[in-house]
Amino acid sequence: ELAHFSKVYNQYPKIYYRPKTIDAIKDKVLLDLSAISDTYEDDKLTPALDEKLKGRSDVIQIVFANDIGTDTYAEGCYPTYVVNSIFEYIDCLASCSEFICLMSGGAVAAAALAHMGLTPKTTVFMSVPKDIFKFDNINYVEL
Repeated sequence: ELAHFSKVYNQYPKIYYRPKTIDAIKDKVLLDLSAISDTYEDDKLTPALDEKLKGRSDVIQIVFANDIGTDTYAEGCYPTYVVNSIFEYIDCLASCSEFICLMSGGAVAAAALAHMGLTPKTTVFMSVPKDIFKFDNINYVEL
């Protein structure tokens, strides 16, 4: 609404899909480093992710089968879970215990799921401060 200069009627985005639980993701920290609409400097992103994930053995990196711009920071560091559709991606977000991502569509989906009571604690790393697509039920970290 706001992005298209319309009056804002909804405080949060909406998802018209009821997610399924994915047992392999339960009790896991889900890491999504795919983003195509923003760029990140490795000298800022890497230390922030290192600090956030330090000592964690429960991290799974989510990737799309059709790679759409995944950052290479965690390549080979964590087990990966490959998703084939946006529905499977939403299922994963609704199943994990914590979600960490970049400023991307995943952050917006997490805000919608959080409003539905389905997404756990979410941390979004931002390369530059933005006022659009930010929601009060998500933790944003500016790099």
